[in-house]
Amino acid sequence: LKLQSTDGMCDSLNGILDGMGEIIHWIDAPCITCSVVSHMSNTIDNRVAHIHVRRCHIDFGKQYFLSVCIFTFFHLFKKLHVLFYASVYVWTFFTLSIVGVALFARFVPVIGEKSKWMDRVALVVCLITALVSIRFCLPEPWHAQRMMLDELSFLARERQWDAIIDKYRGKQIYNYVSLNYLNMSLAHKGELADRMFTFDQKGTKSLCADWNQTFYMDRLLSDVHFLVGDVSLSESFAMDGFTQAKRKGSARMMQRFVQVCLIRGEVALAKKYLDLLAAMPFYKDWACRYAIYLVHPELMDKDPELSDKYMPVEKRDRLSLSVPVDSLWSGYNLPDHRIGWEYRGCYYLLGKKLDAFGRFLEETPFMKGEPIPRHFQEAGLLLADKDSISLSSYSIQPEIVDRYREFKQVLGRSANQVDVSSMYRQFGDTYWYYYYFKIFKGEE
Repeated sequence: LKLQSTDGMCDSLNGILDGMGEIIHWIDAPCITCSVVSHMSNTIDNRVAHIHVRRCHIDFGKQYFLSVCIFTFFHLFKKLHVLFYASVYVWTFFTLSIVGVALFARFVPVIGEKSKWMDRVALVVCLITALVSIRFCLPEPWHAQRMMLDELSFLARERQWDAIIDKYRGKQIYNYVSLNYLNMSLAHKGELADRMFTFDQKGTKSLCADWNQTFYMDRLLSDVHFLVGDVSLSESFAMDGFTQAKRKGSARMMQRFVQVCLIRGEVALAKKYLDLLAAMPFYKDWACRYAIYLVHPELMDKDPELSDKYMPVEKRDRLSLSVPVDSLWSGYNLPDHRIGWEYRGCYYLLGKKLDAFGRFLEETPFMKGEPIPRHFQEAGLLLADKDSISLSSYSIQPEIVDRYREFKQVLGRSANQVDVSSMYRQFGDTYWYYYYFKIFKGEE
C-alpha cells in the first residue's frame, strides 16, 4: 500500500514537471529566463490539455479560439483600477489637495515674473481645487454615519459604557441608533430607569429601533435583545447580520452564537465557533475565556452576561413582527431579570402609556419598602393625581414628592403661556417634563 501511494505521488510530480517544463526553460541560467509559451500551440501537451489522460472523449479542438488573441497591454487598462483598491482615510485626499494648492501658490512667482495674470491663474486654480476637494474628498453623510456606528459598536464590544454615556451628555440626539446604544449603556450600569430622561429621548424607538435590514442594525438589535433577555430573537438578528456582513461573516456575530449555544447547552457547536475565534488575534482572549465554560458550565452563573439568561419554553408562537415590543418583554420580572423589567417599564413611559404602566407596577412583586427607580416614582405621582393607583404600597422619596409639587405650581401659574425653556432648565431631567412638553415625529 505504501509503494502504491509512492507511485501515485510520483505521477503527480511528473505532471508538475511536464507542466512547468512546457512553460519555462533555462530557469537555472544565471541571467536568462526564457518563456516557451510564445504560441497558441504551446498551451497544451501534444494537443491534449491534461497529461496521462487516456479517454476517447477528449476534444482535440479549442473552444473560443479568438480569446487567446487578446493583447496583454490593453488588458492592463481594464484591470488597472485594482491597484488603487487600498484603505485610505477619507480626509487624506482633502489634506493632499490643500498641500498641493499651497505648493502651487508658493512656486507660482518662481515660474516667471510676477504679474496680475499669474495671480489670477493661481487664484482660479486654488478655487477649483478647493471646490473639487469639497465635492469629492469630504466624507459623505452615509460614510460619517457608518463611522459613528463602528465607533459605538467598538465601545460596546469593549464594554466602555461610560464613554458612550459621556459622548451624549448634554447634547441633542438626532437618531434612534445613538439612543439605543445610550440606553443600552445606562442599562448595563443599572441606571436606565434612574437617568434615562436626563438625555434627549424620542419615544419608544429610543429603546429598540426599527429593523432596516442592514448589518449595522442587526448588530445593534442583537445586542439589545440579548441584554433584555430575549435570547432567541437576539440569535435571529445575529444570524441575519452574519449573512449580510462583508468578508463572508462577522466575528461579533460569532460571539453571539457562542453565547447562545452555551445557554442552550450545545457544547459541540459552541466549540466550533470558539475554535474559529481563537484563530483571530482580537478575539483570542475572549475565546479562551469562554472555552472554560465548555468544561465547567456551572461557572456561567458567575458571568455577568450569561448568569440571568435562559431559553424560555414558549407555549404559543410569538413572531417578533406581529406583536408589540412590550409583549416580547412580558416574561421578565424582579428580581431575576431586572434589566428586562426596567426596559418594559421604560417602554411604557416613553410611549406615554400611563395606564399600561400602572398595570405594570401592580403586577410587579415588590418587597415592602423596596425603593423603585426614580423615573418610575415620577410616573407614579402622575398616576396618583389621576387616582389610577395608590402610592401607599410604594416607597416614594420625599425630595421627589416636593419637586413634583413645585412642578405643578409652576405649571399651574403659567398654564396659558408656558416658558418651555425655563421649565426645561428646572425640570428637564424629569419624566414630568417629557410627558407634558416632549412632542416628536412618529410618536406612538
